[in-house]
This record gives sequence, C-alpha cells and structure tokens, in this order.
Amino acid sequence: MTQTDDISAFAAAYTAAWNSDNPAEVAAFYAPDGVLTINEGEPAVGRAAVEQVARDFMVAFPDLVLTNDRNESVNGRVDYHWTFTGTNTGPDGTGNAVDFSGFES
Repeated sequence: MTQTDDISAFAAAYTAAWNSDNPAEVAAFYAPDGVLTINEGEPAVGRAAVEQVARDFMVAFPDLVLTNDRNESVNGRVDYHWTFTGTNTGPDGTGNAVDFSGFES
C-alpha cells in the first residue's frame, strides 16, 4: 500500500465517521489531546470535546452528509477538503439547508 493509498483510506474512514451519526466515531480519529477548531472559534481540546462538537452538528443537522472532495499535500501535511450538506432541523432548527466547504489539516 502506498502513502497515497493510506491517506485515501484514512480520509474515507474519517468521512464515514462523520456520516455515521455516532460522534464517538469522529472523536476516535483524534489523539487524546487532539484539537478541533472551527472557524477560528474556541478550540475543542481532547476527544470528549471533539465528540461534543460532532454531536452538536449531528443533532442540528440530522441529515448531514460530509463528502471528501480531495486530499492535498501541503508542506509536509495533508489537507482534507470536504463539503458539508444538511438541513438545520434539529432542536430549535431553522429548517434552512446548508451546503458549505472547508478543509482540515
């Protein structure tokens, strides 16, 4: 298996975790002291905090679909580019559909 294959397999598994409706599966991809920061907000530090962030998205957008658009090597790291779609129909939801893209390093 090549490094590209390893990255593709990791990205596919991470994407599946986000689409699993199980926030613990997302958190399992992070180190015990791993950090997830969304839009320069307050960092979620540690698996429990990352799990809560994933749970919040899964509750707010019960039909969420995350797709892996591409993986890009940049200065010795890999950027995981994604698109998030869903409808905000969770508690106090707006009913609005969303479709936005971003990346994680």
